[in-house]
Amino acid sequence: MRRIALIFMVLIICVACPKKQDTATQNMSTIASEQTGRSDVDGLPSRTFDINGDNKPDIWEYYKKVEKDGKQTDIVVRKEFDLNHDGKVDMVKVFNDKGEVTNEMVDFDFDGRFDTTNFIEKGQMVRQEMDLNWDSKPDIIKYFEKGKIVRKELSTKIDGKMDYFEYYDDKGSIDRIGIDKNGDGDVDLVVADRGGLYLLENLHRAPPGTQPTAFDAPPPDYKDHAQLLVAASADGTLRDVTTPAAWARRRWHVLQHAQRVMGPLPDPSRRVPLDVQVLEETPCDGYVQQRITYAAEPGDRVPAYLLVPEKLQAPAPAMLCLHPTGREGKDIVMGRSARPNRAYAHELAQRGFVCLVPDYPSFGDYDYDFANGPGGYASGTMKAIWNNIRGVDLLESLPYVDARRIGAIGHSLGGHNAIFTAVFDQRIAAVVSSCGFTAFHHYYQGNLAGWTSPRYMPRIREVYGNDPDRMPFDFYELVAALAPRRLFVCAPLHDGNFDVTGVRKVEAEAARVYALLGARDRLRFEYPDAGHDFPDAQRRAAYAWLETAGP
Repeated sequence: MRRIALIFMVLIICVACPKKQDTATQNMSTIASEQTGRSDVDGLPSRTFDINGDNKPDIWEYYKKVEKDGKQTDIVVRKEFDLNHDGKVDMVKVFNDKGEVTNEMVDFDFDGRFDTTNFIEKGQMVRQEMDLNWDSKPDIIKYFEKGKIVRKELSTKIDGKMDYFEYYDDKGSIDRIGIDKNGDGDVDLVVADRGGLYLLENLHRAPPGTQPTAFDAPPPDYKDHAQLLVAASADGTLRDVTTPAAWARRRWHVLQHAQRVMGPLPDPSRRVPLDVQVLEETPCDGYVQQRITYAAEPGDRVPAYLLVPEKLQAPAPAMLCLHPTGREGKDIVMGRSARPNRAYAHELAQRGFVCLVPDYPSFGDYDYDFANGPGGYASGTMKAIWNNIRGVDLLESLPYVDARRIGAIGHSLGGHNAIFTAVFDQRIAAVVSSCGFTAFHHYYQGNLAGWTSPRYMPRIREVYGNDPDRMPFDFYELVAALAPRRLFVCAPLHDGNFDVTGVRKVEAEAARVYALLGARDRLRFEYPDAGHDFPDAQRRAAYAWLETAGP
């Protein structure tokens, strides 16, 4: 944000009086010319501006003489800006003969290479190109009409070849998604509506019989998972993350490392029709409870409650309500167990939220065999993630749900289940996690055995020896991967499972990523004086926070 502010400051100040171009200025201009590789202004007269008074140019202005109304006048054709006063051009603006900007190039991380190029017509951006790996090839291209995005193309292999396409409606929401699976330049798979968002982070494995893609190779390892603002290149070299585009690369590494432990996210073939079956309908205080099942994948149905508030006047926000550990499963968050302070599904429905309340595999009404169940999952964690993704599909399909305001909430098991799901499904706009995590080194003094049952992630024991030093990911990265979406965390001071010291460390590091994305105010942590609990004050604060949130 400081760099953006600096850009605007320079644009405002650039009306300052030009100074005479001395020898130093001419040399600086030569350096700028070599750096940007331009030929369109060679030989044109120029003038410079010294913004900070250090007798060195900060802005170069190139112009040509044209005849206008019978008189010779100067027309600016290009401006170059040194925003951080290091002698390198950080931003370029190109103008047509009418004085209109036609192109902008910006080096956001001040490394001497342009990251973003904007193409402009009649004062409005029509195309934006972003280079994520500094190879001078665009990896993301966005197209705009009348100031609104209409299409986005991405190179998921970061090689300049576009293979993922998003198409937007007139409201700025994703209408459909296209995938080029074999790299021939044609769209092979089209996914209707926003339900296909997961494909961006899911369709990275090469089809059988084809050459492996860059995404089949394991991403570089990171020794310090708390060091978030770096991204490794293919050879393991760490580069500073100073732009959202650079963070996107690190975020992809986070997801790949998480799947080394959880197992791979299922491919689209598992996305069968939901076939929602209503087994029972019960009037409750302010809402109707439907006991349902829905198809998560071939051969498996998820038991759940669907809570629909009475007298809805417009599409309502919706919550995926994930329960803590307990044989009662979904009934816990309905207030039907001996444990207090867990009835967040019941309370949210009373406040006007549509709530989907699924059973976690092996709890409640959900009999599930982790060793032999459908799908061959490497972990109960990934099975639950997939079930929840399908739950979001269900919520999105309901005409009385505002698909822009779908969130996830949970305590304990539900707290990290909500985070895991939202990391892989960006349709989830807000997350509330109570007693859901701590940094692995602070979980029972680094003994990760509690994470290794079939319900969770057995590979933590089988592959990584319950050792946090060997783990390929940590909660620093998972929490940061939620940015810039909204996150509310309840972390009691005396939680015996998830030590608060580790939570505070995660907050401090994740806040850096949120700040980078201009979303620091979307990250909220509360530390009540309590044990492993979701106290009334924090629940009410979380509900109010959700109610005031925009899309």
